[in-house]
Amino acid sequence: MAEKAELRERQTSTLPGQPEPGQPAVTAGNIVYNAVPQPAGVPVIIPDPPERSRVSVRVKCPSCQQVIDTVAEKKVGKFAWYVAGMVFLIGLSFPVFWLGCCVPCCMANFKDTKHTCPNCKAHVATYKIAK
Repeated sequence: MAEKAELRERQTSTLPGQPEPGQPAVTAGNIVYNAVPQPAGVPVIIPDPPERSRVSVRVKCPSCQQVIDTVAEKKVGKFAWYVAGMVFLIGLSFPVFWLGCCVPCCMANFKDTKHTCPNCKAHVATYKIAK
C-alpha cells in the first residue's frame, strides 16, 4: 500500500523548475537556468588554405561564391629557377652537372601550384615555394 502511495506521489510531483507544493512561487527575476552540457559534436577538419597546399582543396570561390574543389595546376616558379641556377653554377666546376639544369623545371616538387575555380575559371590562390 505504501508503494502505491509513493508511486502516486511521484506521478503528481511538479516539473523541474516549478515550486514544490507549499513553497512560495518563484518570480521571474529569481529564475536560474542551468546550462545543460551538450554532447561533443563531430570534429570539423579545417583544410589548409590554398596558399599552403600543393593539392586540390575544398574552398568557397571568391568569385562565384560556390563551394568547390580547386583545380591545382603546376607552374615553374622562382624556386625551380633558383635550383636550376645552382645546378648550373656547380656545373661550371664539374662539367657533367650542367646537363642537369633542366631537371628542377621538370619535377613537380620544385614547381608552384596555381589553384583555380573549375566553374568560373577564376584564380583562387597560388602556393609558392619561394616568395
